[in-house]
Amino acid sequence: MTIFKFTSLVIILITTVYIDYLSGLEGFLLISVYLIFIFGTNQKINNICSMCHNKQTSFNLYIYVFLFCISFFFLYNIVLQLGNKLMFLSKEYSKMDIFKAIILYPILEEILFRKYWLSILISKFSKAKAILVLSIGFTIIHIITSTGWAYILILSVFLSWIYIRTRNILLCITGHFIINFSGIFFIDCLASIPKKILIIGLLLAISIIIFSY
Repeated sequence: MTIFKFTSLVIILITTVYIDYLSGLEGFLLISVYLIFIFGTNQKINNICSMCHNKQTSFNLYIYVFLFCISFFFLYNIVLQLGNKLMFLSKEYSKMDIFKAIILYPILEEILFRKYWLSILISKFSKAKAILVLSIGFTIIHIITSTGWAYILILSVFLSWIYIRTRNILLCITGHFIINFSGIFFIDCLASIPKKILIIGLLLAISIIIFSY
């Protein structure tokens, strides 16, 4: 029943994203649906949180999340750039687009997926299965966007693992913010960087990911 409910949510959100995209509503329909689900499950979220023992989160973990997310962004996109591809399409963003991408979506998606649904899935399945199921659903919802599915899947697994470890949703929101911020403000610089510099950046990003924890 839990899988059925989560699958239904994913289908509803995919349909919403598609309608949003076709009708040119610029994400406002999706945001409205997110809010409906969050407020509709608010009491359940509070009940789940009351049963969770939040572990004290050190500042070092925030640094680690920052280093992992920013390094993985450059790692993934440098690899694509070396193959003459870019994961994100360069475009002009309005102030509202930026606000939605780096503020609204990180908050709404992390509350709904990580804080609510991941907690439910963990109560029914093993941690590994819960993370996999949630991350696949989260990735499917983002397929219509220009973001690479492997990129979204890996980062969703990472943020889910962080949440299970810390029960700190703010940490996940911070990571999500960094990911979206990078996609908006850093993607243009990759197209103009020589390949030799990209290779050095690639090695640096790998080193940071491996040794920052």
